Amino acid sequence: MSKTFHVGRIFKNQNLSDSEVKILEYIFTNPEKIKKEGIRQLAKSNFTSTASIIRLAKKLGYSGYNELIFDIKRMTSDTLHSNTYKENDFMWNSKKPLTNFNELSKTYLNKEKYIYLYGEGFCEFVTGYIHRKLLVKKYNVILLHGLEIPIVYEQDHNPTLIVISKSGENFACIRKIEQLTNLGGDILSITSNSNSSISVMSDVSLSIPVRYITDSKNEEFTTFYGDSINLLEDLFSRV
Repeated sequence: MSKTFHVGRIFKNQNLSDSEVKILEYIFTNPEKIKKEGIRQLAKSNFTSTASIIRLAKKLGYSGYNELIFDIKRMTSDTLHSNTYKENDFMWNSKKPLTNFNELSKTYLNKEKYIYLYGEGFCEFVTGYIHRKLLVKKYNVILLHGLEIPIVYEQDHNPTLIVISKSGENFACIRKIEQLTNLGGDILSITSNSNSSISVMSDVSLSIPVRYITDSKNEEFTTFYGDSINLLEDLFSRV
């Protein structure tokens, strides 16, 4: 049975017209079909123009049609991971057969490893705080703001890279993941989307639910960043 998506709740306070709501409902109901057929067929099926659909996408805060379709496809995805768990209201997935936070922490966050930290924008506050906290706790930790991993990487670091991205699609974070993947190391990510590119690329992905799923400009109040700090404090306390 297909999911029901309430467009008015997802795109709250956007002053959508009836026709705009119908277009969005059509996309939510047929995400794979829309992606395959493209914007012209979408316009034809909804008796509107491609220009109107592009204006709708920008009205909702997206850069254009493709970004709108990508985000709706993400929201409607039924992708499930074989090693997905729920603990303390957080969803997490591990490529290794770990069953709880204690095992996760001892495997990826022990003091025999270097901890690399990276996040952009508001996520810099999270990584900056955790960096200072780990220095106090005598960890080998490197804050990667302004640094590329090949510059600081040494093989005996055996590093775990922690990346934080609310959207899970930050290009700079993806670049850091690609760099460490090529050199060797473990990747732990915190996002709001367990189906995001960053989550899929990570050895361990943790997902924190957010209230405003389409808040790409980060204009709404959110507990994501505070929850990220709380989650990392909890994980490191278990080592």
